[in-house]
Amino acid sequence: MPKKSMIWDFFTKTDDSHAKCNECGAILVSKNGSTSGIGNHLKRHPQSLIEFEQRTDSQAVLNSNGAKRHNDSESDNDEDFIHCRKRARLVMTPGSSILPHRSTNTQKTPKTPRTARVVSQWPKDHPENVQIVTEITKWIKREQLSFKIVDSEGFRTILSLLTKGKYNPISSTSLSRLRIPKLYQFVQDHISKIVNDERPYLDGAAFTTDIWTTQYNNLSFQSLTLHFINNRFELKRLLVKLDYFGEKHTGEIILEKLDLLIKGLNLEQKTHTWATTDGGTNVLKAMRLGKASQLPSINDNLWCADHQIHLIVTDALKAVPAWKELSSKLSKLVGHFNHSPKNSSILRKIALDFKQSRTKLVQNVSTRWNSDLKMLQSIIDLEGCIAKMAETSTVIKGFLPSLDEILIMKGVLNCLEPFEKMSRALSSDKEPTMNLVFMQLVNVRRKLVFFGNHSTLTCVSEISEKLVEGLDARFPNSGIETPEYVMCHFLDPRYKGSVINFADPEKYELIKVTAVQAIIDMKKRDGSESPTSNEISSPTLLESEEDEQEDVWEQANKKLYGKQQKRQNSKDDSFKEAQNEETLYVEEGCVHKDSNILQYWNNQQNKFPYLTRLARKMLCIPASSSTSERVFSTAGNILTERRTCLSIDNIEMLVFMKENMKEMNNITWPGFEENENE
Repeated sequence: MPKKSMIWDFFTKTDDSHAKCNECGAILVSKNGSTSGIGNHLKRHPQSLIEFEQRTDSQAVLNSNGAKRHNDSESDNDEDFIHCRKRARLVMTPGSSILPHRSTNTQKTPKTPRTARVVSQWPKDHPENVQIVTEITKWIKREQLSFKIVDSEGFRTILSLLTKGKYNPISSTSLSRLRIPKLYQFVQDHISKIVNDERPYLDGAAFTTDIWTTQYNNLSFQSLTLHFINNRFELKRLLVKLDYFGEKHTGEIILEKLDLLIKGLNLEQKTHTWATTDGGTNVLKAMRLGKASQLPSINDNLWCADHQIHLIVTDALKAVPAWKELSSKLSKLVGHFNHSPKNSSILRKIALDFKQSRTKLVQNVSTRWNSDLKMLQSIIDLEGCIAKMAETSTVIKGFLPSLDEILIMKGVLNCLEPFEKMSRALSSDKEPTMNLVFMQLVNVRRKLVFFGNHSTLTCVSEISEKLVEGLDARFPNSGIETPEYVMCHFLDPRYKGSVINFADPEKYELIKVTAVQAIIDMKKRDGSESPTSNEISSPTLLESEEDEQEDVWEQANKKLYGKQQKRQNSKDDSFKEAQNEETLYVEEGCVHKDSNILQYWNNQQNKFPYLTRLARKMLCIPASSSTSERVFSTAGNILTERRTCLSIDNIEMLVFMKENMKEMNNITWPGFEENENE
């Protein structure tokens, strides 16, 4: 009989149908010497199992080196070997010998015990494994990668090599159902903590909001971004909510959802709130309804300056027939290259030969006004290269602009470049922007008037005039009719309202008095000053009521200067203190144009305590709703063509965490507890 299995070194036969485990004493079923049941039981004792596999591997090595496979007994013969069921197949194979051939020159490498490999991996709650899992989750969230990457063979192989086989892999299911929701809750709690910590210091806050629809599965979401300046004078931008919008996009429903989202932040009533929105019809209707109903969630609404620039430029260019004809011709010229890989390749080669930095033409699109600007810039930069190709191509020669048309292109380019610089300045989210609107409008208008007066080309003069008309229509008197623009300009220590003073000294005095009144109102809310009978309520630019029949400045002048003499005779201490603070600020002079205005106000908190609070209240207002557009771009990068099956919850979580990632620096991220199973 062949030698019995080595597994019986760890078990004792009690009878024909049972065996006893030598390590734990358990009685197991083993009919007719079967070892399958006791083999499974041995897996419960890893050390015994490892010892068993090592003995088996050692015996295999001895056999491969020529050791005798059977004992030298009478029963160890060919007939007994044939009666072994597994080995009998070798005899029945045609052409095979009775005994299997085994080379004595090749030594078999003992395999690594299977249990040893499993035991060598870290447990899921091992500190190093937890750290790797956390960093993988943050990496996937930060780079907007698919969850499936953690299941790929290459990814797991790399991590196994780096950790020498100790990494205990996570699955994409565990990532989407456990890790991402936990990190989302952690980020949400951290953002809420920031808002709660800053709430006592907030005299004003601003919101940007937008509603957008995803490209692949037509899901609508509403984003709400909070803008404020904290107590250390750092400009903060937090995506506080991304909410699925499954209802109709009517003004009433938008206002209802927006009001609920803002009230969920629990901002105190003393906090004045602004909303900066695009020019969408339903969004603007929601703002009008909110103002009419006097909802406390939003006090004032501003129309995104970037969006108004888009409307000004597109309307002006469409209103000039000569430019429309030339623009159509230039668009066909660019399309001839962009739709032909061969022509694009030739143009690129010529541009490189001429050592041009630009090698490709830019196509204009109707949804972006600055695409016309970029198209003009690319054609002018590659003018010589296109002319070179036109020498051998009649098609290109037909689209090639004439000398007069090139002059028109350069003139239009000069008219549009100031708008590009203004748009770039106002769309920044790293510094205050509302204080820049007034200065930018003044500069753009002056340049347009100059180009219109000095251009000898009729087309350029007409476009310049249309642009000025658009500015005057959408930004009356270069924005001086908008209280937020001029107040923020006054609170910019680089100018301190000097441009307003140069343009209209009377309005400059009005804004100074408005600042004084704002300080008095803060003192009242703080309880440091109680109202007196001598106190005169003057109009504030921040809270003036609109009158379609009368200019807002005329309203303020009538109310203010009619009682100016009476105010001067007032003995109100709060008024004198506020006036002294404002006078000292103005007489101190302007700081350098490259100075950081937030740092300036942070350093002046003790010297100008109430003007500092007014600056925190006003300068946080963004001039553009570009932050909401960036949220839409983030969602577009996450919900790609290969990830169209992402659930609504996962979209909300991933976009929310991506947008707030910059606020999570130097934060200890949570690990995963031992009881969290996949």
